[in-house]
Amino acid sequence: MENPRSLNLSRAVFLIIAVLPSLLSAYVMQEYIDSEYLLDEYCSAYMREEFYDYIEGENRVIISGGCYNVQQLSMKSMLKVRIPVNSVVDFTLNNIYHDDFEFNEKTFNFGLLFRISDFAYAGFLANPTFYKKESDISLAAGIDGYNTKNRITFTFDNFDNNYSHKDWDEHLTEPRIYLSQPYSLKIESTGSLKELSFYTIFTRRFPSSEEHYHFDLSADSFVYDYTADSAIMSLSTGYRYGKEIMSVEAEAGFSFTSLIMRNGYRDSLLQSSEDDRRFKISGYMTAKKNSLSLEAFGDYSLRSIDTLYGKREWLLGCGAGYRWRFLDVSLKQLFSNVNSEILENSVLKDSPQSRLVLTVTYRINEKTFFTARKGFETDIRDIENGGKYFFYDKGYIMFYMNFDNFLKRG
Repeated sequence: MENPRSLNLSRAVFLIIAVLPSLLSAYVMQEYIDSEYLLDEYCSAYMREEFYDYIEGENRVIISGGCYNVQQLSMKSMLKVRIPVNSVVDFTLNNIYHDDFEFNEKTFNFGLLFRISDFAYAGFLANPTFYKKESDISLAAGIDGYNTKNRITFTFDNFDNNYSHKDWDEHLTEPRIYLSQPYSLKIESTGSLKELSFYTIFTRRFPSSEEHYHFDLSADSFVYDYTADSAIMSLSTGYRYGKEIMSVEAEAGFSFTSLIMRNGYRDSLLQSSEDDRRFKISGYMTAKKNSLSLEAFGDYSLRSIDTLYGKREWLLGCGAGYRWRFLDVSLKQLFSNVNSEILENSVLKDSPQSRLVLTVTYRINEKTFFTARKGFETDIRDIENGGKYFFYDKGYIMFYMNFDNFLKRG
């Protein structure tokens, strides 16, 4: 089950807010209207090559984490396993954990896939949880061929919710009852055409409505609080093209991500709704000759919540890398800025930042990497306010392993 819990990827219960400026100010926390958060997110993100390899294959694990501040860590991990049981059955397992200021996502599902032919399969996945009301059941089917892999998954989200609340008692302090049950659709496609490769992931959580209650000790009964409506749609797609030009390996790529969340809130006094829309486009260019590589990249994103809140942000970077035997070393300079506003013509923050990032990757073998990243402060304002040039500016670690050779079907 993929559950953004407090504010981004997304398939369960979202925080519902009223369309009041005071509540919106609380909803948009200070941490991620600061462009240093963009630098933190870049530094703790999965490495590009490892991310593409994870998306395109099976039997992978990728873990990343690092500092936001003295209190919080960025934690991200993904694991997927597909093991042949016999000539027609595969066991599959997926585990996703994501924690940052905007998203909390936890997925753990497993099941069986049955091969219909050499290129097609169908099966089911279960995502059991301690609280049965949060468990999911999914049906999956896929087709592989013509240098592509395509999969569709239909999920009954929180399918046991209403049944688990049938016998309410004081131990179930905050029950919720679905008026319309949530369902999710996910479509994944990856492939290549000569030097061009791509991935596309589309998710749709269909509209649902749920009533929330609390247990009132004085009344010795459950009391209605509010009704929450939600619907989510997201699209992430990326393309990259590589070609050798005059003994230089050149590659260019871009990706596009969009997320639309529609939320509603109703109680005895208030009724409100909102559309939260987010769009992001990223691009990069690399050139590699022998052991030396050069890179330039950039991101630009927009976010709006009806007419109440808007945010524009960008991140640019460039750098060089060198491979020496089993070590990859790179040095990149990053620049970012966030401009956000609450209510029309009310500028909340304009926040440029910069950071120098040193990345060292130890290649245990060609399919297993351990990476450490270290940031250095290069923003002149922060340096002048008490820091030193190249002052310590957070650290990050990552691990990646491709173990497909051990488990894949022969």
